[in-house]
Amino acid sequence: MSLRVLGIEIERRTDILAFAAFLMALGNVVYQAALAFRGPDIHLFPPEQIVILGEQYPSGKRYVRFAAKMSYVNDGSVGYNAAVVGESLHFQLGDTQYEQRWQTFESFQRSPDDPLKLESLKTEDAHPFTLAAGSTVGHETYFAPRKRAFVLEDERAQSYLEWPAFLEQLEKLPEVRFELRAEVHGMAPEHVGCTIRVDDELRDKLEQRGWYAPSCY
Repeated sequence: MSLRVLGIEIERRTDILAFAAFLMALGNVVYQAALAFRGPDIHLFPPEQIVILGEQYPSGKRYVRFAAKMSYVNDGSVGYNAAVVGESLHFQLGDTQYEQRWQTFESFQRSPDDPLKLESLKTEDAHPFTLAAGSTVGHETYFAPRKRAFVLEDERAQSYLEWPAFLEQLEKLPEVRFELRAEVHGMAPEHVGCTIRVDDELRDKLEQRGWYAPSCY
């Protein structure tokens, strides 16, 4: 009795077992080769909350700023590390799109002296970081509006949104959708969406405290 597989004629049972082992080994080689070509496999996860606050600038104007937890995993095989070289937050109000860029890695909490106030626990300038293969990285990023030299003058203001104008826009909206992006060196950007509900509680807390951290879904 013989069996022909892939053009190979197999005569005995022992030959069949040996050929099966050969196919399994070949399949493993193909799988490992596929992993090698895949390289790093980066995933960015949505935050549970978005911190919204109004910050006074030296110019005397108060602008809206945001903070969010940026959580990553690199599912790539050993040796396939990646480098995150930028983070940004994007949102749209009406017909206008806004972008804020990373400024600091910063943790926030309610002030123990005054629960209505928000204070910073840890501040570190935002900087590129490595995502080693098989590792996870998480930090809270404080985003800031940023002027860019390569955009037109009338487009620069789309990064800056004054606090009163932001509160006024919220009166017209049931929700705000955010997109968080991570720029990975040599790869396409990773991005994830997150939406907050705009209700009376959110509006009241922002007006009274000047900050709030609503849940994001």
